[in-house]
Amino acid sequence: MFYSEVNGIIFVIDGSDYSRLIIVKELINTLEKDLETETPIVFLINKQDLEQSLNKTQIKQFLNIDKLDTKFIYSLENSIAYSGFGVKEALSFIINKSKMTKSKI
Repeated sequence: MFYSEVNGIIFVIDGSDYSRLIIVKELINTLEKDLETETPIVFLINKQDLEQSLNKTQIKQFLNIDKLDTKFIYSLENSIAYSGFGVKEALSFIINKSKMTKSKI
């Protein structure tokens, strides 16, 4: 499958666009079916600088990300893309977890 050579995924979620969360949920279900279990995933909740943006707890509940606990290594992080907030942490997570699960990096 396409994902066999992937060392990690950074999945950016627009925390202020509620209408797209249904699509995000569907994409996560697709990932769950297609992705190797060792592949680390960071869900970056973008636009955390906006008042109307959903927080980590709300996103986690809506997307039912807890179901990934037993199958995937994941992290759910806040992000503000235009300032770069959260990006370094996301990359660090991917690198650290990839080293633990794969020797390719």
